[in-house]
Amino acid sequence: MLLELCRIVYARSSKFLLPNKCLDSIIMCYRIELSYNLRETSNLSEKKRDLIAKAEKNKCEMHYADYEIWGFARTATRNHMVMTFVFPEEQKHIIKFIRFLKEDKQVHIESVGYDNCIFVLLHASKSYLNMMDRAKALEFREKKKQLSKGQYRPILNAISARG
Repeated sequence: MLLELCRIVYARSSKFLLPNKCLDSIIMCYRIELSYNLRETSNLSEKKRDLIAKAEKNKCEMHYADYEIWGFARTATRNHMVMTFVFPEEQKHIIKFIRFLKEDKQVHIESVGYDNCIFVLLHASKSYLNMMDRAKALEFREKKKQLSKGQYRPILNAISARG
């Protein structure tokens, strides 16, 4: 029923004209965002290629990269590559990828979420929370304890495990 409701919402929106076949692969998934400090690397393309290869080995459905450069008065305070990976609904794939990421100290997990028409933020780093709207950050902090007791517990345990 929820899938059908999402199809109706997408069908009525003029922005999203997707066939029903595409919606099945988009709706239920785990999304993880990573950041990588560009000042700390000498070979960005190799690092990016390694991350993509490992993600695809763990059945990543889609990935993309973006760059965040912030600063004040000609001084860059944040110079990061942000990569987003989308994994299928089965938790084992994203857990394997998180364990791989924990071994690399230069890659930071910014956020992890579950998307089923309504996005549920499961994990957010301190820097991610500082970038969020204050009200949403407080709402996430209140819900965080409830999330750790539910169905997302194995993912949250993999994130909090020392690597």
